[in-house]
Parts: sequence; structure tokens; C-alpha cells
Amino acid sequence: MTLIAKGLALSVAILIANANRTHSLLDASPCLPSSSGGAGMLARYQWVDTTTATLQIAWRQSLGLPSISVSQLTLVNDTTVCRRAVTAYNSILSDDLLPASPSVNVIRYGSTRYIIGDPAHVIGEWKHETVVDTSFVEIATAGR
Repeated sequence: MTLIAKGLALSVAILIANANRTHSLLDASPCLPSSSGGAGMLARYQWVDTTTATLQIAWRQSLGLPSISVSQLTLVNDTTVCRRAVTAYNSILSDDLLPASPSVNVIRYGSTRYIIGDPAHVIGEWKHETVVDTSFVEIATAGR
């Protein structure tokens, strides 16, 4: 094989490998399983919703999260909602130079809010989570 033919063969192999990787990312579920941080994230926001600690109440309110019945906080497994959440999350955090998330944890917070997070998006000790309305428009982004 000539040097040009080897280079062409290598280029084709790289293109095929990248196409397969992109295809598998697109096929991945947009909803992370609860074992991938979702259960802990839900428990944290349930606690923040019910605590009487003044600083936690102020933090919750700064995120635009009202006090609601804890039964109204649920982990979302609906593919359509998660896909919209992934798109919103990646758009909102694109300025932070974080890699795009293929899937996220989503908490339904009452009838007017979602909280979106990816446990892989940690900078230092901070996990980035975004609060959006039901149209997936950003209300606040938190580090916790």
C-alpha cells in the first residue's frame, strides 16, 4: 500500500469510528437512571423544600422554588421531558465550557418548575443544576 492509500484508509476508519460514537450518543436515553445521582438529588431538594433552616429557605427562594408539598417533587423518567431538559441544560451551560450532556437527571418541582442536573458536571466541589419553567426557560442556575 502506498503512503497515500494508507492515509486515506486511516481517515476513513476515523470517520466511521466517529460516526458510530455519535450514533450511540444519540441513541442513549436522555433520562439518567435514579441510581446515577437522581435519587440523591431528589432527596436534597425534598429536604430543602421542608427544612426550617433560614439559609436553606433563602437559597431555595433565590432559585425561584416555592415551598410546596414534598409529594409534588418527583424524578422524571419521561423521554420527551428529558430530551427537552438535555437541550435546555446544554444551552444554558454552554458558556461554562462544560462538555454537552447526553442525559440528565430531571426533577419535576410542582406544576411550574423542573430542576435539571448532570452528576458528571462538577467543577471543584460544585454540581451545576438549573431551574427552568415548564417551557424550559432558565429561571436560575445553582451550584451545590
